[in-house]
Amino acid sequence: MAENEEIKEKETQVPEKKKRSLLTLIIIALVVLTLLGGGGFFAWKNFMTASRTSEADARVAVKDEPGIIIPLDTFIINLADAEDQRYLKVVIKLETWDPAVNEEIQKRMAQLRDAIITLLTTQTYQDVATFKGKTFLRAEIKKRINQYIRKGSIQKVYFTDFVIQ
Repeated sequence: MAENEEIKEKETQVPEKKKRSLLTLIIIALVVLTLLGGGGFFAWKNFMTASRTSEADARVAVKDEPGIIIPLDTFIINLADAEDQRYLKVVIKLETWDPAVNEEIQKRMAQLRDAIITLLTTQTYQDVATFKGKTFLRAEIKKRINQYIRKGSIQKVYFTDFVIQ
């Protein structure tokens, strides 16, 4: 009987060593994978995003410098209010960084003024009196002008005078 107990003890000890070595291998593999993943992330964060950062810095530098400002003539239009007769006087200036855009705008001035007047005459007092309304107008004017321009684009639209009466 004593021999049977010794054999049983030896059999139970051998699998424990195998379990420990397998567990040790798994732990080592996890540590290695974690270190590789961390190193890969560090390399990606520092080296791959450096080019993106320099592009972003270049865009910020461009935004710090004003582009070419193109003034448009004053617009005086009737708003689309049914109850009241209201007028809108607005002076618009456009900003671009491409000199070719300025030339094209001068050539297409009649088309651009028509597009802007058509847009403005569809607006009501409630549409243009709020910040949200003015922001919408800027975006819509920019979109409509850029539809006519073949080379380059307008980056910003400024209202330098905005009077509702």
